[in-house]
Amino acid sequence: MKQYWQFDYHSEFGWKTRYFHATEAKVQGRVKRYTADSKELRNISKSRAKYLREELKAHIIEL
Repeated sequence: MKQYWQFDYHSEFGWKTRYFHATEAKVQGRVKRYTADSKELRNISKSRAKYLREELKAHIIEL
């Protein structure tokens, strides 16, 4: 079942955030590609994802 995910990671340029709408397995596969000192993946609610998309114009990656 697809859920919304927020992925925070620290690159050489600072903290970055990516948003996904997918199953946990697909998100885990994508997260492995990022090389970072620290990574944090967490589940976010559908209402939070809607707020991010509409109000903050965040891009949510569909997998």
